Amino acid sequence: MKSTALQHIQTRLFLHAVLPTLDAVIKASPKAQALLKDNHFSVCFKTRSGLSASYFFTTGGCEYIPGGSTSAGIELLFLTDGQAAATFLEQKTFPPLPTKGFSALGKMKTFVALTLEMQAWLKPDAAKLAGEQFRQIFVPMTLGLALRAVAQLCRSERRFREQLAAGPQGLAAFQLGKDGEPVWLRLVTNELTCGQGEPADTPDVRVIFHDSVLAAEALQDKADALTAVGNGAIEVLGLVPLADHLNAMMERVQGYIDPPAKQ
Repeated sequence: MKSTALQHIQTRLFLHAVLPTLDAVIKASPKAQALLKDNHFSVCFKTRSGLSASYFFTTGGCEYIPGGSTSAGIELLFLTDGQAAATFLEQKTFPPLPTKGFSALGKMKTFVALTLEMQAWLKPDAAKLAGEQFRQIFVPMTLGLALRAVAQLCRSERRFREQLAAGPQGLAAFQLGKDGEPVWLRLVTNELTCGQGEPADTPDVRVIFHDSVLAAEALQDKADALTAVGNGAIEVLGLVPLADHLNAMMERVQGYIDPPAKQ
C-alpha cells in the first residue's frame, strides 16, 4: 500500500503540474478545441488535506488557478489523498463527492475526454513523434510539466528540499532552437516559480536544444544528454552546474508520477 505522504505528493503533482498541461493541449489540439466548442466549463478539485486547484476551460485554453475558486462551476471533494491519487492515476477507487454544480456534472465527461487527449500528447506513438510540427509542441509542453513538477516537489518532498539546498540555485531557461519560446524555473529556496516565455530577469543558465528529435528523445530518457552536449546538439550557456542540478531533479520526477499511457 502506498504511503499517505506519497499519495499527497502524487495528488499535488497532478493538480499543479500535470493538469495545467491541458492549456497547452487545448491550444495545440483541434480535437480538444472541438470538445469545448459551445461547451465551456470550470471545475475545482479539493482534498480534505487542504490541496486544491481550479481549471477554467474554453476553446482558447485552460486557465489554471492554484487553490480553490468560488467562481468554479463544479466542485469535487476527495476524502483522502489516496482517493485523489488513484483517480488521477486511473486506478480503481470511488468517485469524489460533488459539493457544487450538481446539474453540470455531465461536463466531467468532457474533462475526461480532454485528459485522454492530453495522454495522447504526453505519451505519443512513434508516428506522431516522427513529425517535426508535433515535436515543436511536445518538447516545450513536456519541459513545462517537468519544471512545474520539480517546483512542487521542492516544496513538498524532504529529499528534494535537501537536494535543492545542497546544490546551485538560480534561474534556468530551456528552449527548442535559438528562437524558440523558453520555459523557465527559478530554482531558489523560498522562491520556486516557473513559467513560459522569456523571463523578466536574465537566466543564470540557458539550455538550448538544437535538434527536436534529440530533445524529444532526451525527455523520454532515450538519448544521452551528456553526449549531446559534447557534440553541440544541446548548448548550455551560463551556470552549467545549475543545469546539471536541475536535470538530476527532473530525472527523478517520473519516480513519483507518470501520466498513464493512452488506452
